[in-house]
Amino acid sequence: MRAIEYRRYVVRSANTGISCVIDDNGRVWDQLGWWEEGSIRAKIPQLRYETYYAKHGNYMGKLAVFLFVFIGLSVVVKWRVRKSGLM
Repeated sequence: MRAIEYRRYVVRSANTGISCVIDDNGRVWDQLGWWEEGSIRAKIPQLRYETYYAKHGNYMGKLAVFLFVFIGLSVVVKWRVRKSGLM
């Protein structure tokens, strides 16, 4: 997921797990399996651009929570007003 979010290559090295090279689109180029000894050679380009997510972060999640709370409170207030007979 990080490779796609930031449009960067990910090179993962693990002693006993899966070592791999993942490109900026999330595709696995090469990998070594569990408990497999070896090495991976890959030419990784240096990417200089930033994605929208890298620049602005995860504001969409915060905005969604704010809207959920705002709409929820407005529904509760409308329900209370109708129940009390003020409208």
